[in-house]
Amino acid sequence: IVKGIRDGSYASYFTDITVGDALIMIDSEPVEDFSFDQAIKHLKSRLAAAKDSSSRDSLARKLTKKMAHRGSDPCISDSEKEITITLTFLTLEERLRRLRLAA
Repeated sequence: IVKGIRDGSYASYFTDITVGDALIMIDSEPVEDFSFDQAIKHLKSRLAAAKDSSSRDSLARKLTKKMAHRGSDPCISDSEKEITITLTFLTLEERLRRLRLAA
């Protein structure tokens, strides 16, 4: 459950995440039954994997550009590969609605 959002953070400027929302999935993997530490560890491992993949892709793009400048195969693509991590939250409002329905 989100306890707070730092001022100036990505979440404060670019998301609809609010205090009271509950993280329920990371990349389609349920984390509702994870402890806080387990969920954070899983999220950090996904972020590290994405960063590592992004670094490899960046190096490959640099090498591709370098080879293209040397007159290598002009068909080599220089497309950007987007790395995404999807976080799914259950909003506070939805949690309250479910509590009312269950009562």
